[in-house]
Amino acid sequence: MELIERYLYQVEKYLPKANRKEISNELRSLILEQLDDQDININDEDKIASILKDFGEPRKVAASYTKQDGVIANELVPIFYLVLRILFYVLPITLLFVSMIDYFSSNDTYSIMDLLLSMLYRVPNILMALMASIGILFVVFSGISQGLTSKELEDIKVPEFDPLKLPKVPTNIYKVSIFETLFSILASILFLYIINYEQGLIAIYFEGERYPLLNTRFQQILPYINIGLIVQILISTAHLYIRQKTFLTKTMEYIHTIYSALILFILAAAPIFNETIINGYDLSIVPRIFTIILIIAGLASIIGGTIEFIKMFVFIKREES
Repeated sequence: MELIERYLYQVEKYLPKANRKEISNELRSLILEQLDDQDININDEDKIASILKDFGEPRKVAASYTKQDGVIANELVPIFYLVLRILFYVLPITLLFVSMIDYFSSNDTYSIMDLLLSMLYRVPNILMALMASIGILFVVFSGISQGLTSKELEDIKVPEFDPLKLPKVPTNIYKVSIFETLFSILASILFLYIINYEQGLIAIYFEGERYPLLNTRFQQILPYINIGLIVQILISTAHLYIRQKTFLTKTMEYIHTIYSALILFILAAAPIFNETIINGYDLSIVPRIFTIILIIAGLASIIGGTIEFIKMFVFIKREES
């Protein structure tokens, strides 16, 4: 039965959201009917794979329901995805390497933190370059699809569909939202940039002079904040590449949650606000409120992270049994 669910999950990827479940349920019924007609045991994966192979490759099955032919010819789709995977790995690594070379060639003094920050600030540009490259790749393969004749397309050797090689269905506990992950990466990079290079944006005027809101005590804590944000970006990037969470990344995520909570507690206990502003405007209540908010946020993140981590172990235990 698991193999059928893996097959249906792949078909659903190519179906419109409006009637995805309806089509998936209909296809499941058809597959189960075939199994009953041929008296195939639900646990016999080899025979189930043979049935699924007769139904066809998931993308083609989805296209038969939507009555829409893909812009890229079916024969070219495996090649398209192969090139796309290579692009996803090679382009970011190449651009980050170029960024590193640029950093060393334009600076007389070097710092690991500055190097990491310099590379991270290139991530939005890398994402834009990646999106542009995907667009160009799509246009190129669409043009090739239109230019090739039916005979030429038939001559292209397409890898035989093997249902046994279908990827497993990611459970809810391991699922990743691409939009949320991208937002997390970009937000972390923006925050890194502001707190490291544009602290003046968070400033208040007092008696005609502009004072930064945060003092030197915050500067002492800043390297640890940077480490936490960089680790968050790395974890999110890993999720973006593998399109799901794993036991390892969720463990790292939990450790990062504890680390971040500790940073929040340190910020809550440290006098990080400029005393000139606090005393000048009689804002002594602000640090107190800020402390309470940070402590609540730290406790909430620890509790939430621990619950999620326990859920993972409960799920693993359930799978083993």
